[in-house]
Amino acid sequence: MDDQLKRRLLRGTFWLTIGSLGTKALSLASSVVLARVLGRDGLGEFGAVYSTLFMFETVASFGMNGTAARHVARWRTTQPERAAAMVELTCRMAAITGLLFAVVMIWLAPWISTAVLSAPHICQYIRLGSLVLVFMALDAAQTGSLMGFEA
Repeated sequence: MDDQLKRRLLRGTFWLTIGSLGTKALSLASSVVLARVLGRDGLGEFGAVYSTLFMFETVASFGMNGTAARHVARWRTTQPERAAAMVELTCRMAAITGLLFAVVMIWLAPWISTAVLSAPHICQYIRLGSLVLVFMALDAAQTGSLMGFEA
């Protein structure tokens, strides 16, 4: 393995580790604050809404993060115009699929809250959380693009 590749690999590993540790630390801190503010029942309801939202986000992002990372990495130096077009395409697709699944989640919120979660009073929270799906899908596509650029 050449020295440049080793440096890139080490630098990427370092920043991924720092990012992962930072994310976990902030997640722990926010969980402690939420537990104090919401109480036991409120935190459970929040967890149910949060889990439901992330289940839909997996489908709503439609794999755009991996697609963007792969194609941007392939074309970033040899065909930068094509890499830019891929970034634009994946962001558009993520926005469309995110919006589509947000509408589906809003439509299914009464059924999810009643039949699946047995908590009909959290229907409005599921609907409110579904509006974030568009941004979560866009985030996945943009993260994939950044991974392709090794930024």
